[in-house]
Amino acid sequence: MAVHPDIATASELWFLLPFVYTLRKAGVVAQYSHVSLSGAMEDMLTALPNGSKDYYQALGGFAREIYEKLNVGGNRYFLDKTPRYYLIVEEIGRAFPDARFIFLFRNPLAVLASTIESFYRGRIGDPYHAIDIFRGPHDLAAGYEALRERSLALSFESLVCEPEREMRRVCDYLSIPFVEDMVAGFADVKLNGRMGDRIGTKAYDRVSGETVEKWRRTLNNVVRRAYARRYLRSLGRETTERLGYDLDELLAELNRVDVSYHGSIRDVYDLAVGWLIARSELRLLIAKRNADRGGFVHI
Repeated sequence: MAVHPDIATASELWFLLPFVYTLRKAGVVAQYSHVSLSGAMEDMLTALPNGSKDYYQALGGFAREIYEKLNVGGNRYFLDKTPRYYLIVEEIGRAFPDARFIFLFRNPLAVLASTIESFYRGRIGDPYHAIDIFRGPHDLAAGYEALRERSLALSFESLVCEPEREMRRVCDYLSIPFVEDMVAGFADVKLNGRMGDRIGTKAYDRVSGETVEKWRRTLNNVVRRAYARRYLRSLGRETTERLGYDLDELLAELNRVDVSYHGSIRDVYDLAVGWLIARSELRLLIAKRNADRGGFVHI
């Protein structure tokens, strides 16, 4: 989409997250005591004429000013693509009542495999991105249901196998003309910033359907298959159906993967370590230590 002359964008911005979490009691670690902030915000909302509606209206205005400054070319649309916005989909809808929303859904097994390969050096049990695979699909599905009437849903599998057809759907939804380079020229787009997909753009210089079945090479032993089976069942039938997939078919497809015992011992070890890190909240303890020392905290 960044290829299109009517669309401006940037590397993943993330900046809406803290402004929404200001109204939430949990999910934040901070030096200033987020619990106290939450109580103060409740009092402030009570004092506003229209409560949270006024807050989200103001948030939308602030964000539009930021987007306009980032949109140096004055393009018709500015695209903010940030995966963890799944945590705040409904709130974004309140802040931007006139915005367009595009949801990209992918086979949960492929999402699981991609997370393993992209963020945890090919190992399983990643405690740092568990929220993306275990909570993310539920929030994304619920968010889509809330905004369905003004959103466009895309299937990743359809997008990479029939990119022109799907991008024409996107253009129709946005009321802009289709541009051939949207399919052929995406590899030439360079976005500055730390966040974003660095794996796919390096591995592929064109839209490729190879990624549809790639997950099979990652979930390739008995431990990983059991882990993936537990993952699918944790999502449940309702969430997978909202994402456009049938749970029974996904389980059957997983059962058809040829697996071995190679690497199983290491996988059991990685799962145990990941579980211990997640349960001990080691990252939060490190963050608190850094905060006490006057350092910067990134969580």
